[in-house]
Amino acid sequence: MLLGFSFVSIRHPSWTNGTAIGFMNALIMGAGAVFQPLIGYLVDRAADHQAMVSVNDYQEALLVLPACLVIALIILFCIEAPKRLTASSH
Repeated sequence: MLLGFSFVSIRHPSWTNGTAIGFMNALIMGAGAVFQPLIGYLVDRAADHQAMVSVNDYQEALLVLPACLVIALIILFCIEAPKRLTASSH
């Protein structure tokens, strides 16, 4: 998360930093709002809608987190290193 804010602030001119960082913060909060019900749905589906949920059901549902990590690593290698912004480019 911290690297995301650094990346956004380096990637955009200084006069748009506030907007870019605000948008980044909204995406982070939105991801939490999406993943909590998604993981709950996956746990419920793994348990076949039973009252008792096993550890294996949680492990199966939480496999979405390492999958997102792998996707993030793939995306990381596809992003170009940002060029340093000079004072004249603002």
